[in-house]
Amino acid sequence: MREIKFRAWDKKNKKMRNISGFTMDIIEGCVESVCFEGMEGKSIWNWRVDQYSDVQQFTGLKDRFDKEIYEGDIIKMESGITQLIKFGEGLFEVWDDENTRGFPFGIWNINKESEVIGNIYENKELLK
Repeated sequence: MREIKFRAWDKKNKKMRNISGFTMDIIEGCVESVCFEGMEGKSIWNWRVDQYSDVQQFTGLKDRFDKEIYEGDIIKMESGITQLIKFGEGLFEVWDDENTRGFPFGIWNINKESEVIGNIYENKELLK
């Protein structure tokens, strides 16, 4: 069973945040707001999800150095090819860039030969 985890790119402060929990306000069956929380050092932070953040889910896989692979991560394959992890059509996939689907078979066989080298938010230039 894989661990379900999330992280978020904080657009306002331009930093990646690990999410340890979240709450939702539901009014008449509709989600009105979502608030994330986490730890940075000894400080607890929380914020409402709005235009200031992009949330990514952990794929359940790790690269060859045991680093967790999240959607939005840029990975380098053993062949030297750089790929982007995206979620689409019900599964995580490997893409050549933000608009071009790469491996049609998904990502289940990349963890032993890949290395996370960055993410789409902090290292977009790696996709070029």
